[in-house]
Amino acid sequence: MHKNQLVIRNGLLAITKALCEDEGIRQIPFRRPIQEYQSSK
Repeated sequence: MHKNQLVIRNGLLAITKALCEDEGIRQIPFRRPIQEYQSSK
């Protein structure tokens, strides 16, 4: 039982990490123009 919980937790961590990396990749194109806009002020 305890071993299964550990496997599930590791799986959830892996999924969360993948989602965070996916979010980061998606946000890069939006972030860059904002930084350029702020630096040109």
